[in-house]
Formats: sequence, C-alpha cells, structure tokens
Amino acid sequence: MDNAQHPGSPASDDVDWLGRIGIGTWTWDPAAGTVSWDNASHHIYGLTYGSFDGKFESFIAMVHPDDRDEVLRVISEVAATGGDYSVRHRIVTPSGEVRWIEGQGRISTENGVPQDGRGIVYLLSDRMVFDSERDELTAGQELARAETESTREQLRFLIDLTDAITGSLNTERVARHFVSFIADTLADSCIVDITVQEPFGNVMTCAGGRDIKPVVTVATPAVAPAAARRASISLDPARPVTPDVVEMDTPEQAAILRDGPTYAAVFPVTAHGSRIGTVTAIRFDRAWTRDARDLIRAATKRVAGAFDRAELHADRSKFVAMFQASATPRDLPDIPSVNLGVHYRPATELVRLGGDLYDVFQIGPDAWMVAVGDICGKGIVAAGHAELARTALRSAAFSTGDPVDSLNILNRTLLAESSRPMLTAVLARFDLKPEGIEVQLATAGHPPPIHVLGPDDWTEVDVGGTMLGATENAKFRGATVKLSPGQSLTMYTDGVTESRFGMSFFGVERLGKTLARAWPSSAEATVGDVASTLDTWAAGQPVDDVLLLVARAEG
Repeated sequence: MDNAQHPGSPASDDVDWLGRIGIGTWTWDPAAGTVSWDNASHHIYGLTYGSFDGKFESFIAMVHPDDRDEVLRVISEVAATGGDYSVRHRIVTPSGEVRWIEGQGRISTENGVPQDGRGIVYLLSDRMVFDSERDELTAGQELARAETESTREQLRFLIDLTDAITGSLNTERVARHFVSFIADTLADSCIVDITVQEPFGNVMTCAGGRDIKPVVTVATPAVAPAAARRASISLDPARPVTPDVVEMDTPEQAAILRDGPTYAAVFPVTAHGSRIGTVTAIRFDRAWTRDARDLIRAATKRVAGAFDRAELHADRSKFVAMFQASATPRDLPDIPSVNLGVHYRPATELVRLGGDLYDVFQIGPDAWMVAVGDICGKGIVAAGHAELARTALRSAAFSTGDPVDSLNILNRTLLAESSRPMLTAVLARFDLKPEGIEVQLATAGHPPPIHVLGPDDWTEVDVGGTMLGATENAKFRGATVKLSPGQSLTMYTDGVTESRFGMSFFGVERLGKTLARAWPSSAEATVGDVASTLDTWAAGQPVDDVLLLVARAEG
C-alpha cells in the first residue's frame, strides 16, 4: 500500500488543510486489491497515519454494523457499472467512537471490470452527529428505567442539554444557549470563557443568571483580564469563595453576581487534548453536591464538542469563502473580432462552488487561449482542483502556446500531485489573422466543440483525447477550424447535454439545434437562449455543474 506524502508541496499542504476541516482522499487499485488513504482519511477513521493496511475488508470492518449492508450494496453496484456514487453512513473508530461520514467516489470500468477508483470522505453535519448522540441517550434512558430515579434524571438532563445546544453552529449562540440552560437548572449563574479564532486569540465571555439574559463580550486578554485569569483557575466547589474570585470585566456581566456566600464549580473546556476555555457554574448560599458536580462536568464535556464543531464550521466557512473569492466566474475579456458569452451554474448552489472551469487569456499579440474543463467531483474539493488545474493550464499555455502540447504538460503536472485530480478539458487557440479567425483545438476526454456555420447548420468538431490525470500514456489530437463572420464555436461540459427531463437527456442533437436556431444572435443572447431552454427542460434542477461558452466571429 502506498501512503506516501510529499510534505511542502502545494498538494500536500492542500490535503493537510482539507484534513483539518474533515475531508480526506482515497484511491482504489482493483488489480492489486488495495485501497490507499491519505493522512486526512486516516484521521477521519481515527487511525494513525500508515496504520490502515489497504484491505477492502479492513475498511468494511470499520463501517457500523447497521450500515454495512447498504455500503456494500452501493459500492458493489457502481463497481459493476462504473460511474459516481455517494453514501452516508456511520463508522466505528478503534477507540469505539461512532462518527457519521459521507463517502463520494468515481469508479471507471472496462467491459464490466473495475479499472480505477478515486474519491473523498468527510465528516458529516454536526446536527446529524448530535441527533445520533441524542438517539443514543434516549436509548440509554430506556435501558435505565430499572435504574434509580437519580440516574434517569441525569439522562434527562443531558438529553435536554443536547437539545438546547444543537440549534446553531455559531459559537456565540452555543454559549448563550448553554449558559441559559445551566442557570435555569443546576446553577444560579453561569460563565463561559472560550478562546475564539476570529478575532484570533481573543476571549469570548458569556455570562448569565437565572432570569438574567446572557451577556456576551469578545476582547483580548489585556482588555478582559478577569476572563483570562478564569481560564486557568481551578476551584474546589465544596468551599464558598468571595465574589472577587469570579470577578467580571463589565458591569453588565457583574449583574449575575450578588453578595453573600458564592460556590463556584470550574471545569476546563478541552478539544483534541487542548484547553480552549472554562465553564464556571455558580451557586449562592448552597454548596455543590457530588451528583450536581458530576453533571456539570458531563455538561462541560458535551458543550466542548459543540464549541469545537462551531469553530470547525467557522473554519469551513472561511475555507469556502476563500474558494468563492477565487472561483467566482471571471469576467470575459474583450477579444477583437470575437464576441464571447458564457453561462455557468454549479450543482452546489448553496455555496456556488463547482468543478467546471473556464478561462480566457491572451498568449500573444493576436492570439488568445480559451479553456473549458470539467473536474471529477463536485463542491469544495472539486473547486480546489479546478483552481489548481486553471493555474497549471495557464502556465502550460504561456510556455508553449500550442493546445496539444499544453494538455501534455498539464497531464504530467496533475499526475505529480498526490491528490491526483482528474478532469476533461478542451483548449482553443484563437489566432486573429487578416484573412479571418483560425482556431486550433485539442480535447482531453471532453465533449467535442460545436461549430455553427449558419441557420440550422451545425456540426461537431472531430477531435478527441484522453482524460487528464488518468494515465501517463495520454494521447491528444488537434484540429483546426476557420470561423467566418457570424459563425460560432461552442464549448461546454457534459452537465449541459446530460440535463434530464424524466429519463431523457437534453443531448448533443438538441443542443446543436438550439445553438443553430439562435444564429445570427450575439454570443450573450445565444447562451441565454440555451440556459432558458435547459431550465425548462430540467425544471431548474441541475444534477451536475453546467457550463457553456460561445465564441462568435464578428464581421
């Protein structure tokens, strides 16, 4: 089994970053009968790096027994037919922890025999994790009916607490809900101090009391010294303390305190072995019993998971925002004598990230390169691979200027990446000559471009090639097209032709006729006509990224 990493390379850094937000990658070699996991995948499954033996049976053994049959069914079906799959299920780590994950992959076959498999695995939503925990607690409550009333009340308390803190993935809201719940049940007042990542190093303090709405502040340790001190103290909850021990940094927070004996139970909030804050539960005029102290300790462990997941969600949101900024569809440049239009809609509308890419850039005084590609996969990982491919493609095109040579360079670049992204692509070099526009084309496993010659007159350009990132022996073939005024060249991804109405695909024939009927409209009007037709056809619900780019020669 090959688990080699390349520390310091861009791909290694990308994979490490994906691992920190709960995303790993895997490859399957059917001939060798081995599965390779990257470091992030090992972490998701609770394994130390390199400890997975690469056997399919070992992977299945980690799937939760209740989900094993479904996982085997999904993988067996796609292994027999080829294509993409996605399956949600639980796993059981070596430590006994149950985790919800989603696995996505693509398996290529030849004559019904699997040839290659690649994909990703990532932790699922926090709500699903909490729902699972709640179900387990509810089941535990049923088993505890024969136990003492005290045990049943403790289980009820933890179930109600779980309900109270699962309504949000926002750190501040989790703190407010937790403080209100503790102050209304076990304590008279409650304080939570958490070190947050945004702004980095600041301390968020949430303080509330019975019938007192929680007050939240976020400040540096220098501005909030009481919160900083509280983050490191440990108090014996059996002894009363003076109010200055739980001194507050603002008058609003100080309202939760009162004169007289004060009993404080302080427990550290830890995540992944590191202390990220404290929970301080306060009682007035009565000490903490052992059972109550145990419940606060259990509650602190539970809210620690909620805070960790909220901060993880914030990390993911920043990661998505970063890609949204870099993957936002680019404005098309002005090319003399060429009118451009593009329609792009990712399948993942929630964050508008997808695996389709396009780029238009000048490579010479009268030469332009137009690229359209389709990354295997969807969402964040596909968007990351799309940016990698776009950057590598520009570098290759600037160095050679030839579409076929550029695809060869890009293929070698992708094969050198540990994450091994795969994509199809079409490159078109537009040369603006006195006698007209000449287009040199090359494709890599991509749908052939469509050449519209006039009204109701269109043809596919005969060009072909191997998918990028799949093999060292990739072959690419070029073709040349001359565009007369009014004629157009359309490049698109298979999300266009594979849009469905019921069981019927939109198809190349329907796309070609739609493009030809739009002649002699502008490129912008043409892509608008196709987009409208697609929306009607697929009822506005794409199952794949959709990209269409039209280049029309002007007189």
